[in-house]
Amino acid sequence: MKVADVVQRTQLVAVSPRDFVDEWIVASWQQASQWSLNSALAKLRQSHAAWSRRDKSENRLLEYSSVGRCADSPDRYQVEVAEETAKFETVRSFYFQVRGNGDYTMLGVSDKSDATCSGPNIHDEMETK
Repeated sequence: MKVADVVQRTQLVAVSPRDFVDEWIVASWQQASQWSLNSALAKLRQSHAAWSRRDKSENRLLEYSSVGRCADSPDRYQVEVAEETAKFETVRSFYFQVRGNGDYTMLGVSDKSDATCSGPNIHDEMETK
């Protein structure tokens, strides 16, 4: 029995935590799960599904508002994604917890900011914004 050659994407092409979140949101769950913390897979699957089902008919925009380093680890970041109306009014924000430097892992998604990640906004220092 011959096994077919299969190409499998192993990691996102992301040069910053912000890029990683952007790719994680739009990837299929099959791919995104590979870049997610194993112990949080059930909760992350729910979050990923919710992002996939977002009501795009409302013409809501996504704005990557801020990226902050977290105090407990130099390679953990919080990426704030604001959902905005066409008039750029923020409806709500979500906070993505990411670990890594070039090889990222999604740790969690919340509608509340993590107080340990309240340092300076480094979004504008990143290669892509």
